[in-house]
Amino acid sequence: IPSLGIVLGGWGLATLDVDYTDTYNMIVHFLRVFVRAVSGPTHPVIILLDDLQWADKVSLELVKDLITDAGIHSMMFIGCYREEEVPNEHPLRECFGEITMAAVPTAIINLGDLKREHVNELVSDTLHLSPRLTRPLAESLHAKSRGNPMFIRQLMLSFYEEGLLWYSARSRRWEWDIQAIRAKDIPDNAVGLILDMMKSYSTAAQRVLCVGSCLGSRFDSFSLELIISSGNGNGSGVSRILHDAVADALINKEGSETYRFSHDQIWQAAYALTPLSAREKTHLHIGRLLLSRISEDQLDSMLVTLVDQYNRGSSLIIDHEEKLTLAKLNLKAGEKALSSLSFLQASIYLLQGCVLVEATDWESNYDLCIRLFTSCSEVQFACGNNEGAVLSLTPVLDNGKCLGDKLRAYLTLVTAIGAQGNAKEAVVQGLFVLEQLGESFPTDIDEAVIAREFGKTQALLAVTTVDDILQLPGTANAEVASTMRCILRTSLIAYSTCQAGLQLLLNLRSVQKA
Repeated sequence: IPSLGIVLGGWGLATLDVDYTDTYNMIVHFLRVFVRAVSGPTHPVIILLDDLQWADKVSLELVKDLITDAGIHSMMFIGCYREEEVPNEHPLRECFGEITMAAVPTAIINLGDLKREHVNELVSDTLHLSPRLTRPLAESLHAKSRGNPMFIRQLMLSFYEEGLLWYSARSRRWEWDIQAIRAKDIPDNAVGLILDMMKSYSTAAQRVLCVGSCLGSRFDSFSLELIISSGNGNGSGVSRILHDAVADALINKEGSETYRFSHDQIWQAAYALTPLSAREKTHLHIGRLLLSRISEDQLDSMLVTLVDQYNRGSSLIIDHEEKLTLAKLNLKAGEKALSSLSFLQASIYLLQGCVLVEATDWESNYDLCIRLFTSCSEVQFACGNNEGAVLSLTPVLDNGKCLGDKLRAYLTLVTAIGAQGNAKEAVVQGLFVLEQLGESFPTDIDEAVIAREFGKTQALLAVTTVDDILQLPGTANAEVASTMRCILRTSLIAYSTCQAGLQLLLNLRSVQKA
């Protein structure tokens, strides 16, 4: 929500030296405080999110944290989803369960298909005729659509375009050929009906809709014209075709250059214009085309579109150099997504980049590999995929040339092992990393050991005031920062394993290092 960043003053998270899990916790904190501040009994906040069946686990965690916040009293959350697309293992089900366990008042409203009388009310209101007159037409629409609102709308449009439904100037009302409508064979769903309608368009219009759907449910006219003009088509006619598609309610215009398919089923129908067997090849062609035609200045603004298209056809790439080019683009896209805290999107790009490189690239393209796998492991952990995080960081630990290159991976490994429930192993791993950094800790901790560390800490604090500590700048030494972070993580895990002596030593050492 970009505008929310303006209201909250930008947060400044990008400049903080914190890991992605801490960043997520800070986002939750800021949003909680914000909602508490702007909501109240006289001005409650209502949040509506549609298509929750497509939400990822991290986003649902954020929603759950807001809903279950005991400090928020004047907020209503409305979530919409398709029941048939949310199986028992879907994260939305888990989210429901946790909200229910938190004793948050909830209500479930099931919206089924329209009944026959409701379809008649819809048709009567649309045609401005009495329900008695529209009943035969409504009954036929209900029988063919089974009460699906989207299907009903498209059926009425197709009846009008085929001359089965028309406005009579003589009688000054809408009329229809009920016998022809009843006898008409139609597809089984709205997608098939819309697809049949699109196939009646000109070849140029079909190509525009086809390419637009390949770009996604949202697309921009600049990319579309760039692709169309490079083939046999003429890019100059794209704007006219888009204008006609808007008039036909197939797409909506959002801003000066951005368009969105007006419904996901319309998007599916447009995408179906490209045969399933040709889709990967089409996406790869679009990706190659965009890469060859956009300038360096345009790369950043079109990076997501370019990489998405290239990735969808990446299984067809044979040339290793082209794979490396795409891996670098995925790294760039992943880092861009991370800068906007889009963890799931970043994980998709970084995982794809890891797939594209080969074992030999650790020698010839070391920097690319180390950045890809390290960032990928961190993002996997931020998304809650602890096993995936460990798998991604293993190549870094096996192939890293020095401790500095492995540090981020080691820190992720310590946290991931702890999150998997192996706290004792995580502590052992944390102490191993600290020893590599020059901070060793004894295996047997008694009162004498603690007293020595306590004495060192007291001696340092004796010549330092509280104000001096508060004015200390952040360390510019990356190794010291990593040491402090590793001490903190190991200390937290040691606490969970009841190793009080070790935790105290770690905390004292962190004060000394500061």
